Amino acid sequence: QILLVSSLCPCPILQKRRKFLRQLMDDERTLLVRRLSDNDMADPSLDENLDRLRETIKDLGGRNLDLLIVVTAKYRSRLVEQPGLYVRTVTRFNPKSDAVSLELGDNIGWDAIFSEFVPRDKPNRRHGYKFETRGR
Repeated sequence: QILLVSSLCPCPILQKRRKFLRQLMDDERTLLVRRLSDNDMADPSLDENLDRLRETIKDLGGRNLDLLIVVTAKYRSRLVEQPGLYVRTVTRFNPKSDAVSLELGDNIGWDAIFSEFVPRDKPNRRHGYKFETRGR
């Protein structure tokens, strides 16, 4: 199946795709964060899939890219860090049905990860996201 989409389409998905590709191709360091579920970790071709992901990103123009893999702690020993590939753990992931819940996920684990991998130009002001203002 082939899907033809005009390059002038104001579709938000296309805009995000263009932004993603633009960020991959610039010279600034880019961190791609990939969460691997228990099902992903059970895949016998996991290592090949991760290699293919890294190669695909390079083929798309990724130059100065690091890959951060986040898994639950029980799978930490299955993945080996390499240059440009980091592995960090959380105790549990939120279910997909409630991805933004502060009660279900491992907030402490995610805070530790994003304290270690801080954007170079982190804005000082706090941005209010829709899911943070729900119920007010």
